[in-house]
Amino acid sequence: DLDIDLQLGNSSRALQATGNAKQILFLRLDIHDGFHGFTFSDPSGTPPWDQIFIVDTKFRNLRSNATNGQAIFISATRMAYIGNSVDTTRSHNSRFPYVGKGVISNNTHANPGPTTSNMKIHSTDFPTFPNTFTEQVVISDNKLSSGSKDWMIELQPQSRNNDERLRNVIVERNLFKASAGFGDAVIAVSGSEITLRNNIVDITGSVALAGFHIGRMGLCAPACEPLPENIRIYNNTF
Repeated sequence: DLDIDLQLGNSSRALQATGNAKQILFLRLDIHDGFHGFTFSDPSGTPPWDQIFIVDTKFRNLRSNATNGQAIFISATRMAYIGNSVDTTRSHNSRFPYVGKGVISNNTHANPGPTTSNMKIHSTDFPTFPNTFTEQVVISDNKLSSGSKDWMIELQPQSRNNDERLRNVIVERNLFKASAGFGDAVIAVSGSEITLRNNIVDITGSVALAGFHIGRMGLCAPACEPLPENIRIYNNTF
């Protein structure tokens, strides 16, 4: 039960992780008033981070930097991100550049930056690292709210010029609440074998464009991901 006050430092972080580590539990921390919460170095290919668990931790007011600030930036295998609260970041509430077997569950995310997402999940560069997918991920029982002009959950390449691939992801039993100013689809999906089920989407009072957007993100210059395939959508409430 640690309180970590970052004292509004322009480049302050609760944790900057580099190197190689596994089997780490972060439990019941309160991280606030700074730049980033946890930043794990983003390696090429399969990440060195394994069995990382972030549980019952609060992240708030991470916007001391004028252009960026997130609660979580982590690529990991066998990862769990459970029961956390994120409120008010300059950029995405949380970002996962690669996940190989992960659970993202029972979190509350609110107030990302004005053009960023509650959760941004993508993968590594596929032409460079063939057969490397973000995969076997469950995103369940989260409460997400946003007035951003961007998606709440992104399951797609990080940008329109990347070939990054996702497969075998389940998004279920989440509550999405769009507030005034929210101006895009709630979930954006580009991948294969992805299931969206039993979610509640409330876009009352917003200018949301859609509940779910399914489609290739890429411009195919220089590269882009394949067209989405085997996307299953059922039992959702709008």
